Amino acid sequence: MKRIFFASLTIATGLTLFGCNGKPAKESAPVSRNESAATSKAVRDEAQLAVKFLQGVQQGDKNALYAVTNLTPEMVSESRDKLIRPEKYKLDKGQVTENEHVLRVSGQIDFFTGKLRKLLPKSATFDVATTTSKETAENPWNSRSYTHTVKIAYGNEQEAVRDKTGRAIKEMTVELQHAVRIIAGKPVHEISFAGADFEKMADKEFTVSSYF
Repeated sequence: MKRIFFASLTIATGLTLFGCNGKPAKESAPVSRNESAATSKAVRDEAQLAVKFLQGVQQGDKNALYAVTNLTPEMVSESRDKLIRPEKYKLDKGQVTENEHVLRVSGQIDFFTGKLRKLLPKSATFDVATTTSKETAENPWNSRSYTHTVKIAYGNEQEAVRDKTGRAIKEMTVELQHAVRIIAGKPVHEISFAGADFEKMADKEFTVSSYF
């Protein structure tokens, strides 16, 4: 049953959960001291996009999620059409990859606002504690990536996520992966959990700070 559950989530391309209750997010997340001011601001800005994404997931607001990821319904429709009729558009390998990525991010949005929204009760709040950035040496998409360490606190024991023993979690820590790829000249944001981390969560193995 566990494997079936995890496989279905993988096929749905959704690896993100948890969010906040709509309260204003912190204006910044700590960054390493050796970063320049410009780089630090860029990292903080990406952390804020992650916050807005999670807010959209919690509210079930697909329009907000499209805005954060920098997709549009027209962009998704065009990518779908191009992949369905490749002979018409004569796409090269790179263009096929770009259009597949657009549909993957769009599919994640549908999955997040459906299957995962129940894991985002209004009593839950979160803070982006730290954000680290990673530049890729070989970067054909001019891409960059981040890891956001997020502290999640549940204000209502009845709504709180429970571990495998059934104990209600008051606070825990998760890591979100955030990739930014340039597609058709614009950055597209993909926010997710690493597969291994999500498999642990599917088994209700969380990094717990405190219980009720």
